[in-house]
Amino acid sequence: MRKIILIVLICVFIGSGLMLAGTLLEYKQGQDLYEAAAEQVILPEKPVDEEKPDGPAAPLPPAIDFDLLSSISPDSVGWIWIPDSEISYPLVQGRDNQFYLTRTYDGGHNKLGSIFLDYRIPGDFSGRNTIIYGHNMKSDAMFGTLEKFRDQVFTDARPQFYILREDGVQRYQIFSAYVTDALSDTYTYQFGTDAAYAKYLEKITNLSDIAPPAADGVSIQKPHPNVPIVTLSTCTSTGRQLDRFVVHGFLISE
Repeated sequence: MRKIILIVLICVFIGSGLMLAGTLLEYKQGQDLYEAAAEQVILPEKPVDEEKPDGPAAPLPPAIDFDLLSSISPDSVGWIWIPDSEISYPLVQGRDNQFYLTRTYDGGHNKLGSIFLDYRIPGDFSGRNTIIYGHNMKSDAMFGTLEKFRDQVFTDARPQFYILREDGVQRYQIFSAYVTDALSDTYTYQFGTDAAYAKYLEKITNLSDIAPPAADGVSIQKPHPNVPIVTLSTCTSTGRQLDRFVVHGFLISE
């Protein structure tokens, strides 16, 4: 009996090891795919610092070959880029919020998933609150570094993020970051009145764990009710299944 138990335990150990190895390999393949995507669709002009005679340098977003990106991924709607971070990925939008949880931007199966827009929201970013999802990977892939925006120093050094689209570049000023519930009204994307939207903006601003970071050349640190926002959302490291970490940014230029 002892020998049988030992054999069973060994088989379980080997099986678990093989499953873990398979998962890690799948993640590695996904990361390799996204690195190759960046090499393919980011044009040779790499992000450089723009010289500013009266202040610090401002980063320039990468130039994207959107024709190539669309040929690889018909569901692509743009590219998200946060300067001085790991976040630089194609943005896609599916017919639901499940498909791209386990598929890469080209539609291939992979647990790494994609960075994707909520399917109920206009893909042209014309909505008042565009919600973008991504996995929180321990390898820092996808939105694995998003939780770092709970730290004021980290956020102050990266006060803005960019949405690159074929018709232009949209720059967003971060104004709020916090942990919320996946079913909370943080994920509201339709507002019946201007007053309802203004109330929502006030609420999510007050929920923030950070003060709105200062950004060079930006005097306004809170969103105006006439300005749309983007919400970046990922799972958290709290261990609670429904906890989500979100970062809100309001449009400052396009």
